[in-house]
Amino acid sequence: MSRGGASDAGAPPPGDDPTTGSGSRARARLFSRPVEELWELSGLGQFQVVRCVVTGHRGRFGVEASVIEPASEVAAFIDSVMLGEGGTAVTEPDYPPIGTVLEALTIDFVPPNDELRLSVRSYEVADGVTPP
Repeated sequence: MSRGGASDAGAPPPGDDPTTGSGSRARARLFSRPVEELWELSGLGQFQVVRCVVTGHRGRFGVEASVIEPASEVAAFIDSVMLGEGGTAVTEPDYPPIGTVLEALTIDFVPPNDELRLSVRSYEVADGVTPP
């Protein structure tokens, strides 16, 4: 029992506070290392505007990309739903050709391959953080 007489049975386990920014311990187990470390290793910031080049197509799922400005070695991916403006369906025939350079917004790392998810939606890129 806690001081107020209420049970702690429904409380999240210690260190599982959703306000810490990295999510739950269950989410952390999906990644090869802590998400904060992935950001540090990438040299990028969350919601940062970057330039990337399309390096491959991944079927109906989207396109693979490499971040070229600022340069980063992290594997990146643009999900098909983040290739078009909100509500616009983008299918394989509409994917940008390999070699196309795009302005994008860093969203977050996604399991299971620790890839950096990017968005090229113009309204999201416009709201992104452009480093000095």
